[in-house]
Amino acid sequence: MIQTTYILRDVQPNAHDFRTTFEWANDSEVIRWSPSRTGPLSLQEHGRWFRKRVTQGRWWILEAKGSATEQLNPVGQIRFDLKVLPGLVLWPRDLRKRQPLAEILEVGVTIGAAWRRHGFGRSLIVLGTNRILCGD
Repeated sequence: MIQTTYILRDVQPNAHDFRTTFEWANDSEVIRWSPSRTGPLSLQEHGRWFRKRVTQGRWWILEAKGSATEQLNPVGQIRFDLKVLPGLVLWPRDLRKRQPLAEILEVGVTIGAAWRRHGFGRSLIVLGTNRILCGD
């Protein structure tokens, strides 16, 4: 396990985050494990995805550093997107309208290749879940 300090920060869209998430998304291991992807994304596809995710849902980047003087480095991301599914009845939003809607919270996690297999995925899920549920 890497001995390090890490923080969870809300994403403020910037060129560095765009490039980092583009590299993570096109990592061969990420593509292999993705249920919906068969190959790398183009910059244009990633740009559309990035703009949508920054403006909708909750999204955090986990950053880490090995010492007090070292600069923070992006380790991974966690996204929480609220999805409304018309026609699927899990719990009704408004019974008077008789329009069954279901809400699900989609969670997306990506860890950068250099940081995998060090427990950061678990830490990111715990920190992100606490942030979304408790506001911590």
